[in-house]
Parts: sequence; structure tokens; C-alpha cells
Amino acid sequence: MSHAVTKSLVELGAPPEHTSFIPLGVDLVDSERFDSVDESPDFLRFKTFDGFRMVFIGRMVSLKSIETLLDAHSELEQRGHRVACALIGSGPSQDSLRAIARRNRSHNIIFAGLLPTAVTQQWLSAGHVLVLPSVSEGRGIVILEAMAQGLPAVVSDIPGPRELVDDGVTGFVFPPKDVEGLANRLEELIQSERLRREMGRRARQFVEIEALTTEDSARKYLALYERLVSGRKARSHPSP
Repeated sequence: MSHAVTKSLVELGAPPEHTSFIPLGVDLVDSERFDSVDESPDFLRFKTFDGFRMVFIGRMVSLKSIETLLDAHSELEQRGHRVACALIGSGPSQDSLRAIARRNRSHNIIFAGLLPTAVTQQWLSAGHVLVLPSVSEGRGIVILEAMAQGLPAVVSDIPGPRELVDDGVTGFVFPPKDVEGLANRLEELIQSERLRREMGRRARQFVEIEALTTEDSARKYLALYERLVSGRKARSHPSP
């Protein structure tokens, strides 16, 4: 899942020479060429919202710490910003998260539910930033999906996401569960369209330069399989 997980496996006793890390890849999406467009009322409401649009994608479970995002949303509203937040996914925490949104008296929070991948990509393209406030996470394939679309990501400063987001360059990191810290990072993006665009451009470049596309990942797996097969053949037919 990440370099951090690989390191942990070695610390637990896995032989380093038998351990490989191959990152999952993503497609480089051209948001202007989606096969179809989501015409649901929720999506149209989000896409046409005349303010700052945030997207979360993932399971609605405690480890994702989505309440941190909801509280940051509320904080931004109290500071006078017009913000919308799309929460894409489902899970056991959904009802409690709706209760938090009601308690905060927040506006423009959309619980979009679990969506097909192609539709999820369209929601990303309509957003200004991806937010991943997890307290535990792998590298987060959704981070790469956002970066491939040229979106900055604001993520918790934990192993995994930290491998992908270069703080201040392709996005921001913030201390886990730090509502004010998250709100401050988001406010920087709200106040500067130039910063959002520059971070998004660098994020997409990162995916390309680091060879993190689906095709790159497939090539790395094939190379690994070929190396393993060659090693087995060599052991089965030792030199005389």
C-alpha cells in the first residue's frame, strides 16, 4: 500500500530482498472528455455552486475522520467564506456525520453516496480541492486520482498520504484532527486561484514524472513477475 507499509513488513521480519513496493496507478483524465455527464440534481448543484468546492471520497468510517472536514467547513463559513463540500461514499458513520452537519448548522454539504468510478471522476473535476483528513491511510489512490485531474490535495500529515503530497507544492498537509489547521490550509486555497492552479499543475506533473499511471504500474508488475519466473527457472535448472 505504501513505502511505510513496506518498511513495517521488513521490520516484522520479511526479507528485504523478497519485498517489493509497486504503487497503484491511475489514468490521466481529461475532464473535458468524459463519456457522459452526471445530470443528478446534487451534482448540478455542486458543479454550479458559486464558491469554493471541496471533495471527499472514501468510506464513511471513523479512521477517515470526516468530522474534521465537517468542522473545518463550519469554521470557514464562520470566517465568511462560501464553501460547499461533497462527501462521496457510504459507511457506518454516515448518520453520525449528518448529525454533525446539522449540529454545526452548515450549508451546502452534499452526501452524494457511493458512486460509480466514472461519476466520481466527474465530481472531482467539478471541485477545487480534494480533502482527505484520515488518521490512518495507505497512499490513498483517491489522492492520485485528484492529482491526475490537476487538483491540489489537502491531507493529514500521516504515512501514506505524505508520500504523495509535497506540502506547499502539490497541496498541503495538516496535523490529524486539527480543525483549525485544516481550515487555515483550505483558506489559503480559497484566497488564491493562482495558487490552486499552480498546485494542480504540479500535482499532475508529479503523476507523470513519478510514473504513477495505470500503464506504469502494469509494466512494473510484469517486470516483477518476469524476474520471479526467471529466478525459479534458474533454481530448477542449476548450472553444472
